[in-house]
This record gives sequence, C-alpha cells and structure tokens, in this order.
Amino acid sequence: MKRIAICGEIFSSNLGDGVIFESIKYLLSRNNVEAVPIDLSGRNCYKNEQKSNDYRSNSIRKRLQPLIRSSSTLRRSYTMLKWYSLSKKEYITHWEDVILSCDAVIIGGGQLFTDIDFGFPPKIYEIYNISKRFDKPLAIYGCGVDEPWGLFAKYMYEKILGYAKYISVRDYYSQNIFLKSSVSCITVNVHPDPGFMSGQVYNEHVQKSSTDTIGFNIQPVSHFRAFVPSLKKITNEEYVNFWVQLIKGAYYGGKTPIILTNGDEDDFKQAQFISSELSKQGVQIKVLERAISPIQLINQLRDIPILISTRMHAGIIAYGFGSEVLAICWDKKVKNVWATIQEEKNVINANVLLRTSPWPYFHSLMKQQNLKDDNQLVSIHESICLSMNNCLISLGML
Repeated sequence: MKRIAICGEIFSSNLGDGVIFESIKYLLSRNNVEAVPIDLSGRNCYKNEQKSNDYRSNSIRKRLQPLIRSSSTLRRSYTMLKWYSLSKKEYITHWEDVILSCDAVIIGGGQLFTDIDFGFPPKIYEIYNISKRFDKPLAIYGCGVDEPWGLFAKYMYEKILGYAKYISVRDYYSQNIFLKSSVSCITVNVHPDPGFMSGQVYNEHVQKSSTDTIGFNIQPVSHFRAFVPSLKKITNEEYVNFWVQLIKGAYYGGKTPIILTNGDEDDFKQAQFISSELSKQGVQIKVLERAISPIQLINQLRDIPILISTRMHAGIIAYGFGSEVLAICWDKKVKNVWATIQEEKNVINANVLLRTSPWPYFHSLMKQQNLKDDNQLVSIHESICLSMNNCLISLGML
C-alpha cells in the first residue's frame, strides 16, 4: 500500500482539524493509500491537555505577554526565536522519518497558509525542504489562505507553491491570494472544505434528535475581539448576556437547548460559565462534556437537527450530517467557506452579538431555512472526491 504524509494541525484540541485529517484519510483509503499524520505543532496524539499550572512558568509568561503582545515585531521575533532555537530541533527528526517512509506529501487542510506572527511559514517551509531533499512529490490540498504575508513568509510560501505538483484550496478568496503570488503558471483548484465529508466518513445514516433540540456551539469572546473590529470593545458581560438571552429564548420558546464546544479547553470554560449564569436565572441547560477526539465531537454533533455555531468546523460537520446550521461569522474564512457551497445565507454577521434580545431574530432565520436537498450534499462530496483523485494523479499515486 502506498503512503502519503498528511501535514496539518492534526492533533489540535480544536478538533475541527482532526476531522479534516480523518476526512482526508477516508478519501485516500478509497484509493488504497494510507494517510500518515504529521502535526505541525509536534503533537503525536489527541490529549486531554490542561493549561499549565506551573507557577513560575505562568508568572514569567504573564509578565512577558503584555510586552510581546504590544508589538508585532516582538511577537514575530519571539515566534521565530522559539522555532529556530527549540521547536525545529525537536520536530525535524520525526518529520524526516515519516516523509522518508512515505511516497508523497500533502499539506492540508485547515487555515495553514497564513502569517500570523510567523507561526506557520517556517514549519511548512521545513516540510517542503525535507520533501525536496528526499525527492518526494508534494501537494497542497483543501487549505485556507489569508494575507498579509511578510517578506520571509512570502519567500517561503512561493517556494512551496513552485514545487507543488497539485494545489487546491477551500474557497475563492484563498485561490485569489495564491494566484497573486509571483509564481508563474500555477493552477489553483477550488473545492469545498474536506470537513463536509463528515457524514460519509462517519456513516451518514443517523437518527436525528427531536426537532425541538437545538445546539449552541460556543467559543471565547477574545476571538471576536481579535478578528471583528466592531467588537473590539465588547465586554465579557455583553458576550455572556447574548448567549444567556439567546438560550433562554430558545428554552422558553419550547426548544431543548444543548451547549457544546469543539474541544478546546478555553471554549469549554466559556460554555460552563454561560451555563452557570443560566442556572442562576433558573434555566438548567446541559453542557456536553469536552470532546478530546474527533469521534467524540462527531457523536455530539451528528444527531443535532439545528446548530448555531461559532467554530467553523462545528457548523461544517453538522451540515455534513444534514443538519440546519446558522454560523456566526467571527472571521472572514467562515463566510468564504460557506460561499464555496453557495450557502452564504447560513452565515450571520458577528454584530448580532450586540443584540440584547437575540432569540426572535434567530427564530425568524430558522423558520426561513429550507429543507436541504440531498443532491446538494452529493454534489459537495463529488467535488471533494474529484479534487482528491486529481491530486493523487498529479502525485503519481493513481
């Protein structure tokens, strides 16, 4: 059996990345190809990780963080120093062993081709260097892309684009960024995010819960402050009150609310706090346990008929199982990914968080949702599968 190394944030506690890997693994298995994971952050399995409680490390980190966060140059310098002095030495031997044992390399999927504080560029560039050294063909599959890129990131990413045998992205915004590069004569294909395959990967024939059940997928307010300019000054109290009023409205409107997260510890803490605030107001809402593996997340999402999501892949996974989804857009990638499948109507502007009585608005949107055409999911699956077949042909695997 042929083997392909798959590079991404595979074992992240944000389990959307794990579902992407499982989807790619499934697509490869259909062609009798084994997927071998390479986690770009050096993890080797899913773990029930807790934030460090070491007093000294936390104390030092707390003292340094305000200084580092205050300057883009300091943030990038810190990330670069950490990679080249520590992480690279730690990761590279394992990456070399995996790539040497495989027939090809795929970078994908997830929001990888970005330059936030120089996090991904040197890691992906090292994957390219190892692949080239061992004469392994490389492809980019189903990734998200964002700009701006610094000079070093631009140099690294364009080297990778020039070497890649096949390139695909999950939205047209990402395609346009790649096509603007100085690499000549590249073809950048677009297909839906691999996560939309979840219903196929994990058996799509499931019995949905009562139609009165509604899921609320929650992440921390800090993400909205960082990515939505109009919400830069939203307070914790305003954010919590939005969810409390929304969930209370659903509860008193005859729905059965369930709160869940994508597995990240901070997401789960935010969900628990919102639940505790609801409890103080006499509304007892179940918070599903924090998932620590993709299959746990799948089992939580697969039978929820309606989902209001903040994490992008919670919505993608639920949609893959035929659920109705309303996705709150905290990053442009959310809108871009849903636009690929012509479902922009599922995306809600993040300023909705400023509503003090949000349930009537969401309820009206839910009533406007049309029953999903099964042929639409079939078309999405066909597009993803066709792109993977083309990828494997370009890599010489078919």
